Parts: sequence; C-alpha cells; structure tokens
Amino acid sequence: MGFDVSYHPVDLELVLRLARHVAGQGSIEELVDRACGLELRRFRAKAWALALINVQHAEHDAWREATARTGKGKTKKKTDDAATAPEMRTVRVDSNLHVWGRPFLITADEPLEVSAAIDSYLAATTNGEIDSLARQAIKRIAPGLEKELKPDLESGPPAKKELPGIVLRDLDVLPEVYESARRGKRTMTLPSGDSADPKRVLASSLPLLVLAFAARFRPGWMDRGHVWPSLLMHEVELAPQRFFEPPRALFGALLEELPSSVGKQLSATITENYMVGGLVPAGRVPDLRRLLLDKREALVGKPRKDGWAEECLVSLRKIDEALADAEQRGLPFAEATEVYSGPLGIMN
Repeated sequence: MGFDVSYHPVDLELVLRLARHVAGQGSIEELVDRACGLELRRFRAKAWALALINVQHAEHDAWREATARTGKGKTKKKTDDAATAPEMRTVRVDSNLHVWGRPFLITADEPLEVSAAIDSYLAATTNGEIDSLARQAIKRIAPGLEKELKPDLESGPPAKKELPGIVLRDLDVLPEVYESARRGKRTMTLPSGDSADPKRVLASSLPLLVLAFAARFRPGWMDRGHVWPSLLMHEVELAPQRFFEPPRALFGALLEELPSSVGKQLSATITENYMVGGLVPAGRVPDLRRLLLDKREALVGKPRKDGWAEECLVSLRKIDEALADAEQRGLPFAEATEVYSGPLGIMN
C-alpha cells in the first residue's frame, strides 16, 4: 500500500480541546456543526479544481489525437490536419499542486499568498463566495476559462445526515477506547467487532483523528509517496531529530493519565499508514524551513538520479508552503499519512 502523505500547520489549542473531549471533558458539538459546513464548502472548491484538471486532460487528448493524424496519409493531408489541430490553452495547472496538493483551489505563486487564499476560503459562508474565489484562481492560470467552467460536482455533495460521520471519521469512538486504556484493559471490542489492545489503538488513532478533525479548520497539504520531510532529511543526513519529535504534544495532559506504553509507541517519523509521524514545535519551524530551502539541491539529488526530480521539487514546494503557513501563524508542524487520500476521495 502506498503512502498518502500530508503536511500540517497544527492548531494545537484546537487539538488539545479535542483530546480533552476524548477524555470526557467537554462537548465538541458546535465544532462538528462548523466542520460540516466547512466540508460542504471544501467539496465545492475541489469540484472547481477537478473541473479545471478535466479541461486540461480533454484538451491534451484532443491535441494528441489531432497531431497524431498528421503522421498518416499524404503530405497535403498532414498539412491540413496540422492546420486544424485545436489550439492549446495556456492552462498552467499542476494536478499534484493545485488539485491533490494545496487546500481548496489555490493558484498563487508565493507561500504567504497561498496562506491568505486559505483564509479567504475558510471565511467564505456561501457557495457564491466559494465560486468567486475559485474563478479568481482559474483566471490566474487560464484567463477566460473562469467564464466558461462549471464545478464538477459528480454525484453531488454529501447528504446532510452523512456529514457528521464524514468529518468525525472514528473520533467519536475514542472516548470508549481512552477509558479502556486508562483502566489498563488489555483488549476491547471495537464497533467493527474486532478485538484490539486499546493502548495500541489510542497511540495510533488519537493523534491521527484529532489532527484530521482539526485540519477541517486549519487544512494541510496533500502528497503521495516516500516524500515526508523527516525521511527526505534522513536520506541526506540532515539530522531530522534536531527538529522532529514524537507527537506527544497532541495528547496534552492525557499522556500522564495513560499507561506509559502509549507514549512509547509514538514515533518521530512516519513508519506506516494511518499515523502522525514527526511533529516540529513552533519554535523550530522557522529554522527547519530555512534549512530545507538552503539544502534543496541536496534533497533532490537522489530523486534526480532515480528519475523523479520534478515530482520531488513539487513535494518540497508543498512542504515549504505548509511550513510557511505554520511559521506565520506561530503553530507547530506535523507530517502524517492518510489524513487525506486522493484514491479514497478524502481531500483538502
């Protein structure tokens, strides 16, 4: 199984509120209601992004078909076909950045502009406001197309009754898991019917699920492959341990109430699917960002030898934008897997 990676500025205050809820301290009903509204607006923004990539795919297909015909038949036919080949738009869309990368649909050039665009989407309260922001983004890379394009809504947004389950994932199961772990139970029966060690479930699921829910309000960047920053740094001996630590901070005071084995299972890097890997405290974020910018050529050296330098550069750009977003907001940064998944339709 591949890795659906993501990079996150972490709203630690919100994460700790969620952790306290897991421990039976406080309701998150109001947050769930807000998250449901944000999910509908996120869905619409990504519908514009999908429509944009569909146009690019259709035009490339038409161009290839028309130009392929120029290689058949007589010389005059070649000239006629070439003359009538469709004119390609200048659509500067990178699907790994604009669709399965940044949150919503954002085509800005600079990291701080990307962050400002995220804030504009988060502040939007109507479909009309989302549509206006998406059209501005499209106009930036394909002038004129914003007047023709409509969002690709596929089968439509989720039904209202489905939204709480979508935004919570399994977060609502964790209070029972937490209580079982706190009491030292060795096994418990999950809603799926499976038996599991609650300590192990909590160690893997609490960081992931509180981060995934918090990302409704402070979204992360999507990626795929072996491209998380602690790994890229390790491969070129940049000592990621100077910056990354296990995500204990996502538990807050809860770790003190749990068996010590829970904390010991946390890792300062990604080792499997469905986990939060390394977390960078807010105070280390600026220095990490500068280091990754300064060492970009070293980081892309091995990918260049292996033939995927361009993809790696896009990943480094997404990491930098997420770090810049965290830096300007004074937030920690985290890497994770399966918070988002393009193949599963879980997007940002």
